[in-house]
Order: sequence, then C-alpha cells, then structure tokens
Amino acid sequence: MQTRLPFVVTVVLIVCFAAAGAPQARNWQHGTLVSMEKIQEPSSTTTTKHTQGKVNDSGKYSQNSTTAQTTDYDNFMVYTIDTADKTFVAKQRLTFPWTKSANVNIGDKVKFAIQKDKIYLVDDDEKEISAKIVKAALKSTQ
Repeated sequence: MQTRLPFVVTVVLIVCFAAAGAPQARNWQHGTLVSMEKIQEPSSTTTTKHTQGKVNDSGKYSQNSTTAQTTDYDNFMVYTIDTADKTFVAKQRLTFPWTKSANVNIGDKVKFAIQKDKIYLVDDDEKEISAKIVKAALKSTQ
C-alpha cells in the first residue's frame, strides 16, 4: 500500500498542473478599434524632507528645513472597441517602462474576447494583450 502512495500523489499533481496550465476557451469576437490613448494617472505622492543644522560661533543651534513633494504616475493604454451593438473601453496598465501596448491600428478590425471584467485583444503580431474593462455601453437603436 505504501509503494502505491507516491505514485498516486504524483498522478494527482500532474493532473492538477495540467488542468491549471490548460488555456481557457474564449469566445472570440471581432470589432473595430476606434481609438487608442496613452494616459498617466497619479498613483501616489512621495514627500522628501531635508534638514540642515549648524551651530554658530556663539554656540546657538539653528536649522533650515525644506520639504518637496513628487507625484508618482502609472501609465495606461486605453482602447475603445466598437462592435455592431456595443462599445467597450478597456485600460491596459503598462507596468514597466518596457511594457508594450497592443500592436494595432485605429480603424482596423481587432479580434477580442471578454471574460468577466477583462478584455483580451489579439494584436497584429498574434500576441494576446489583456486589459480591464472600464466602460461598456449599448449603442442606441434609432
């Protein structure tokens, strides 16, 4: 019985890892990329304080302090995608300076899928980019 236990544990781990690594089936759609915009949003503020003190010849201490505040920003790429009946606005966070946005052109058809609050775009290089949906609207039927 003890010789079969490591085998069973190994099989269970392989099945779990295979299921976790399996790509999810997505419902791919097509739409038109209406706009792209790179924006910066303030994320935090850094405060730096510099104090300089000195003792003069008479033994009195004096100090001078300066405080500076710097605003830190997060970079985002905002995509607007039009379909026959809906418009989606999605925001991709550009985490690092070398993070690239989707290689797509305004006015071109784009392949995308929606899962929960995310949109997945397939760009011209066949790379999949994920972005958070910030707005979804129905087109008016007039």
